[in-house]
Amino acid sequence: MLRNSQCEGIHITEQISDITALLFADDLLMISDTVNGLQKKLNVLQKYCLKWNLSVNMDKSKVVVFKRGGAIAGTEKWMFNGKPMDVESYYKYLGTTFSCRLKWTQCCKLLALQARKALNMLKHSLKILNNRDPKVCFKLFDSIIVPILTYGAEVWGTDINEEIEAVQNDFCKWILGISKKATNIMARGECGRLPLYVIYMIKPVKYWLKIQNMETTRYPRQCFEMLYNLDLCSNRSTPNWVSKLKSVLNHYGFGDVWLSGGPGDPKVFMSELNQRVMAANGLNTFIIEAHHRRCMALMGHMKVPCDRTAGVRRARITVLPGNQSFTQRQILVLDPGRADKFSIMSTIRGTKGANTKQSGIWSRYGSLSPRWRIVSREGVM
Repeated sequence: MLRNSQCEGIHITEQISDITALLFADDLLMISDTVNGLQKKLNVLQKYCLKWNLSVNMDKSKVVVFKRGGAIAGTEKWMFNGKPMDVESYYKYLGTTFSCRLKWTQCCKLLALQARKALNMLKHSLKILNNRDPKVCFKLFDSIIVPILTYGAEVWGTDINEEIEAVQNDFCKWILGISKKATNIMARGECGRLPLYVIYMIKPVKYWLKIQNMETTRYPRQCFEMLYNLDLCSNRSTPNWVSKLKSVLNHYGFGDVWLSGGPGDPKVFMSELNQRVMAANGLNTFIIEAHHRRCMALMGHMKVPCDRTAGVRRARITVLPGNQSFTQRQILVLDPGRADKFSIMSTIRGTKGANTKQSGIWSRYGSLSPRWRIVSREGVM
């Protein structure tokens, strides 16, 4: 339809003359690099709809002008069926939000917002079941919440995003029953979790390997070649997707894989990349598991009642120095609430008291000294 009407698209590479439109199910995405070119395509679409008695949903039909900055010019206006088209700064296409400046900040914010809505429902269900077992909670988190947070990470996952990371950090603190102001690395370490970056950073690399196996006539392969050639330009200061992907591989010591155009064995390469990413971000998996086992073994020797009082999320504590009554340091639980072992230990290790040496500040490889005691008003617990 557009070809027969001599509508021009956008140029990608020499192997593809131009791209006039993208089709997926009942969605139509028309592309042009000029104002008149897009208006001509809209006129062709209007004639086609009149011919076949079709209608266009104007509420979902928007125009996005991609540019580095600045306001929309007075000439950048488009009409369809005698009505002006709305020009938006953001538009969601196939679940991914695109911005007019090709930044992924808004996209990640919306993903985090959607994930938090699902997370609130998950928390509500866990409260009804009276279950805060970390293994169960994180199994559900990985199955339900992580796919929402990492949707479309193939295009935006090359950078660490704090909006995405904050969802898991808050969930860890909720499970531990500690303050939201507690240190993020402490909360993740107590739960044995790594940053979500180790998950969504892998997706662009996997997509790159998939592109390498595509035929040269495929649009993704041609777009990659275009971005690759742009990255080779020495005078280009703005990094693109290829530039960031190359930086990720260089950062983790796989620059030779990039220069050679791909790995010899993709499975071995992805396995080594996963290990290096986990070792470089936060804690190594084995260190986390060993640290977690030490904490649980220590808590197993403490006689702490599992009093799960509803509505109380964290134990309020204060740290007292040794006195005549006790020869060792004491930790006084004023209002334990849901005083399960896991919550109390995490609260103690994450709290910030007047004396940091006595408050049990969490350290990366440390553990709470078994000489410390948890006491209540009635005595040692």
